[in-house]
Amino acid sequence: MPASIKDQAAFENAIKSPEVSVIHFQADWADQCAQVNEVLDALSKQPDYAKIHFYTCPAEELSEISLKYNIEAVPTVLFFQSNRNIDKVDGADATKITEKVKLYSNNATVSLEDRLKALINKSKVMLFMKGDRVTPRCGFSRTIIEILNNAG
Repeated sequence: MPASIKDQAAFENAIKSPEVSVIHFQADWADQCAQVNEVLDALSKQPDYAKIHFYTCPAEELSEISLKYNIEAVPTVLFFQSNRNIDKVDGADATKITEKVKLYSNNATVSLEDRLKALINKSKVMLFMKGDRVTPRCGFSRTIIEILNNAG
């Protein structure tokens, strides 16, 4: 079941996630919103979408957020990743919402290339070697550890 966003802080916390966040801007009086809630509830229970976070947000109560993201009518579903609004679905279009969730579930996992880039850019100097600093397993590793130890 989608979590409910109650205030600005909860909203900001939801959208900063590196995983995809699906936020449904809704109003209790709109029947179409109940339909979208059912769709999101069903999607949130599927294991394929376990890495995607689902939320509901009262559009009228949190009007500052609604204005900031141009919510003109309910239901509106916004997709966020790492503080970026990556997509939007206006209206109770269950097919379109499901397609977007399916699309972003494939991007929810970080690719090997991105993980390696993050690893090698983590520090100014990165050494890949056999063994570890205490027990290097080849001559090159021993030599480079010696150089690094002498350099400080």
